Amino acid sequence: MLIRELLFAVAAATGTDSLSFEPCELRGSGRGSGVSAECFTVSVAEDWSRPQGNQITLRAARIPATQGDSERPPLLMIAGGPGQSALSSFVPHLRALRPIRQQHDIILVDQRGTGDSNPLVCPDAGMDSISVDEAAEHARDCLDRIGVDPRHYGTASAVRDLEVVREALGLSEWHVYGVSYGSRVALEYLRGSEAQVSSLTLDGVVPAEEILGPMLAPFAQRAVDRMLARCRDDERCRSAFPDLEGSLDRVMRRLGERDRPVRIRHPRTHEPTEVRLDRDRFAQMLRFAAYQPEMLALMPLKIHRAAEEGDWQPLAAQWLTLGESLDQTIATGMHYAVICSEDIPFLDEKDRIAQGNGFLGIDPLDLLIRICADWPVAEVGDQRWEPVRSDVPALLLSGELDPVTPPEWGEQVASQLSNSRHLVLRGKGHNVVHLGCVPFLMRDLLAGGEPGELDATCLDDMRPMPFFLDFSGPAA
Repeated sequence: MLIRELLFAVAAATGTDSLSFEPCELRGSGRGSGVSAECFTVSVAEDWSRPQGNQITLRAARIPATQGDSERPPLLMIAGGPGQSALSSFVPHLRALRPIRQQHDIILVDQRGTGDSNPLVCPDAGMDSISVDEAAEHARDCLDRIGVDPRHYGTASAVRDLEVVREALGLSEWHVYGVSYGSRVALEYLRGSEAQVSSLTLDGVVPAEEILGPMLAPFAQRAVDRMLARCRDDERCRSAFPDLEGSLDRVMRRLGERDRPVRIRHPRTHEPTEVRLDRDRFAQMLRFAAYQPEMLALMPLKIHRAAEEGDWQPLAAQWLTLGESLDQTIATGMHYAVICSEDIPFLDEKDRIAQGNGFLGIDPLDLLIRICADWPVAEVGDQRWEPVRSDVPALLLSGELDPVTPPEWGEQVASQLSNSRHLVLRGKGHNVVHLGCVPFLMRDLLAGGEPGELDATCLDDMRPMPFFLDFSGPAA
């Protein structure tokens, strides 16, 4: 331990910033125990074209390795969103990254605009709004409230920030792990700093040449279609919910005809609470359920209860939980800063047509277009659209049922990384690093294993979560 402390003391002394490590405890958005860490801050230029101008402070943390005096390159974890805090997002990943932490320190950096790094937070930014007009109004208020130029809060600035942190730590290289939108940041970092990347792990892969948004509805529709087909093919699910597709249509139609107030006990506080369900909220609920097949396994039961028994409480409780989770985990202003500069301006008409074919309808895309109409747009260089090519050892992870970063995107990026391995986890959704033996495969990669030689047969037996036929648990 002493050797490692001395190494970091030297690093702090020779870096571009004077680092001071303070004991801290990282906490996620929910309840539960925290994670002990060593926190530090780094100052960077808010506008990288004016390096001597206004400075902002990035909050970062180091999770020390648990065994030995590790001299191995640490692992940098980059959170998703856009808008998630890396320091908060790490807490649910603790168990998955435990095998890696045995021999590697883990470095977390709250991306500018998130967490405690000059966060662009708008508590009432419209993610729970009932109309496009209302959401757009909330977003305009958000822009006024954050009081910064959002053009300085995109992926390119975040990548430059990471280099400042690496140099401040005195590291010649580190392993890089990006989750969802974090995979875009990781790929852009690789593009500009390949020599500093020991290995790359992407979990929920976003290709550099793709934009987030236009395939949102088609991918979500595909996830729901698979749920319906799987229930039809499952004798017990088919017997319990003999007309699931009809039940889904009835729920959609009834919520489209009128909003439905539902009184429930709050799932967390148990306080009496009224939730207003409408068609759009139900559609969003269904989409986010598809991120986690465990949640999707509950949807046939909840849909059946609402449509056939008039019991809307399970759906209302799920919406309440989802809405609070989004508010607590996403810095909405930073989310818009990225999406409005790097994605929405590049939509074309065929993208809008694709949106109209699913249960989400065209509204989600209209929502983003209306919101982004009022937000300043940063210039995005042509290089942004070029695939990232590299021979750095890379492990790419996808869930077979992921409705937002599907396996096709992982395959696309794998074809551009010459020393990569793409693993698709059967029956799983978004963000899969914690499942099965994946943490050990990632550990082996960081230990110098060749991606093509990793033994992934341990994933062969993975299956989708069985459907819940009642609320006592999934069918065995």
